[in-house]
Amino acid sequence: MWSLRQDLRFALRQLRKSPGFSLTAVLTLALGIGANAAIFLVLHGSLRLPFPQADRLVVVRNTYPGSEDTPGSLPDFQDWRRQSKSFSALVAVFPTRMTYLSKREPVRVPVAYASEGFLSTFGLSPVLGRDFLPGEHQKGAAPVYLISEEFWKDQFGGNPSVLGSTITLNARPGTVVGVVPRMVPSFYYEPQVWMPLEAAPPYDAHGTNFLSVVGRLNNGVSLASARSELNVIQGQIDKQFPGNSHGIMLRPLAQSMFGDIRSVTLVLLAAVGFILLIACVNLANMLLARATDRLREFAIRNALGASVRRLLQQTLTESLLLACLGAILGLICAVAVTRLPLAVWPKFLLRPDQVKVDTTVILFTVGLAILTGLFFGIIPALHVLRENFFAATREGRTLTETREQNFTRSVLMVSEIALATLLVAGALSMARYFTELLHTDPGINPDHVLSMNVSLSPARYAKEEQQRQFFQQLVEHLRTLPGVASVAASSDAPFAGHAQSSDFEYEGQSDRSSGRQPFADDAFVSPQYFETMQVPVLQGRSFSQRDQQDAPKVVVINRTMAETLWPGQDPIGKRITILGEHQVIGVVADVHAAGVAQPAGFQVYFSALQHTPSDMTVLLRTTTEPLALAAVAKQAVYRLDPEQAVSNVTSADQLAADSIAGQRVSTALSGSLGGLALLLASIGVYGVMAYSVSRREREFGIRMAMGARPRDILSLLLRRTGYLVLIGVALGAALTLPLSRWLSTLLPGSRSSGALSVAAAAFALAAVAMFATYLPARRAASVQPMSALRTE
Repeated sequence: MWSLRQDLRFALRQLRKSPGFSLTAVLTLALGIGANAAIFLVLHGSLRLPFPQADRLVVVRNTYPGSEDTPGSLPDFQDWRRQSKSFSALVAVFPTRMTYLSKREPVRVPVAYASEGFLSTFGLSPVLGRDFLPGEHQKGAAPVYLISEEFWKDQFGGNPSVLGSTITLNARPGTVVGVVPRMVPSFYYEPQVWMPLEAAPPYDAHGTNFLSVVGRLNNGVSLASARSELNVIQGQIDKQFPGNSHGIMLRPLAQSMFGDIRSVTLVLLAAVGFILLIACVNLANMLLARATDRLREFAIRNALGASVRRLLQQTLTESLLLACLGAILGLICAVAVTRLPLAVWPKFLLRPDQVKVDTTVILFTVGLAILTGLFFGIIPALHVLRENFFAATREGRTLTETREQNFTRSVLMVSEIALATLLVAGALSMARYFTELLHTDPGINPDHVLSMNVSLSPARYAKEEQQRQFFQQLVEHLRTLPGVASVAASSDAPFAGHAQSSDFEYEGQSDRSSGRQPFADDAFVSPQYFETMQVPVLQGRSFSQRDQQDAPKVVVINRTMAETLWPGQDPIGKRITILGEHQVIGVVADVHAAGVAQPAGFQVYFSALQHTPSDMTVLLRTTTEPLALAAVAKQAVYRLDPEQAVSNVTSADQLAADSIAGQRVSTALSGSLGGLALLLASIGVYGVMAYSVSRREREFGIRMAMGARPRDILSLLLRRTGYLVLIGVALGAALTLPLSRWLSTLLPGSRSSGALSVAAAAFALAAVAMFATYLPARRAASVQPMSALRTE
């Protein structure tokens, strides 16, 4: 212990003697360790389940031919829960939205119907009040509600007296009995109000699939055995109801909730790992140079009795001290960096409030610091301790770099260039992909379009005719507003994806016997929808006022569907069976309904005058700033119905931006990491060449005394660096090309060429490396021969 304290004091003195080296080393490590700590903070805080024994929680889904992941029906769930022995609990939730009459204005709130035992299955309990009682899960029981912490604080100011108060949802009053914690699983969106599943609409037919089902496995029960048991139970159900045969799929809840986000985050974690490797290579090169300069010091200490083991301990102590200082600064930077996405992009983090430093994060950072210190410290330490200490103590001996040390430094530099090439190429691929998205035609024109959702209460608008009249009156009234060019309504908001997909049959279909039906995305739109959103009508016509409920049923389809179903034929007049038989009256351009990052599949548009949903998005094309008309448009709704909620009021441009926000964040992060890799690579190359020039100053003086010109010295150094850079770039390209093909699988619709990104990355690395070499090389070319020859 005494020797460790002595080594620490000596290491601190060494760092104070070389403030420039110390500052560069600590900052380099802070960048590498801080980047890793920041990604780990997000992984550890946002992408983990906060429930006890969360690994025992699984999601139960139905599987049908052509649709591998669908919800469950209420009768199936009841049979699973009654007969299964593999689960300690099996619960279901049905998410929807309802209108809440707040003191300010009607608002649309996310609501969830939950089965008995839902909270206890996740090991949770209300933060205020109580859970639902067993009797409250009976049909006909008095309505009771659980509200979320967010809803409690927003609508009631966090007042505990909310318990026992009455709130009204969709004209249905109920009593608040508790407040649930925020960490309850959201399933599609985060509910603000919870109610017993038995209060849900009577969707009690086999095949009416609307429930998200979660189970907690009994101890000792595997996922495979639970799946087998449920498939046996489902097989017995299918014998009683043969028209609804399907299989059962189980997967861990964590995979279901975080699958796509976690894969992207793991890619970022691998990228910051490469950043740390580059930082370690830089430090190893710097310490190798320092150790060569300190060879005489080590030789004298060895002559005075210090063992090789004692010298190794001293050098590793210095490395670990540097790593710990870099880790402290890096963790501070990581916390600061993670505050940026919490403030700007909270929707991309599941639980932003959980992104905080705890014992696990500290242990991760400490462990990373120790591994980093050993990694970059052991190479120079072993090289120096293999030196001839006796020869180093001879008077007047110039301490020159051995061939082995020179080779090691070259290998480290090549490795650094290769890793930097990989990261920069990845960043360029992401940048090109994002540029492609920005220039992809979405199929609609979102400019100067106001979007607002109007969802009618089934209590007041129970009949489809009432819903149709309301939307017709609303559209007609909005058209009269100043600054409004045209108005339409759609069942789907722009770039939000179609609400549902349906299987269908079509005229001329030849493979009906195969049992595999094609699927199409459905949308219900009013007349003038295509004109309002400026979707080109390629053939036939769009909907008009004559396409009423008593008129022949008609549909409009997209180009991809027309060309696939009837290649080389005129699709106008063809018949398609979906929600009954319909005739095709028009073909429109493909629309990227779920955002430009997602391809357009088969799309079928129904006339909202013939099939009117209760939930519609009203779209206003304006001649002024769209949001300037938001208040006026909402008032138009309130004039028709003062209790009608209006939600999601925004511009279509904002919806378009939101649809690629994930890609924007990924591009920004990968660009930052690529820039960091370039910076570290330039520091590494500069450090290697600056040290090489300082060690060879006498050699350059002799060369110039014998007739070498400054440009010859400059060419010599640039040529040597060029060879190393060429090898490093080639190695990086060999690693990048296969990885770029894998990366393209994570980027839907990507048309970027991996080879082009690699070539651009190679050029960038070569330019940066040669510039970093030119600075010390120019200094070497300006050496005065006589001054260099006098230097010993």
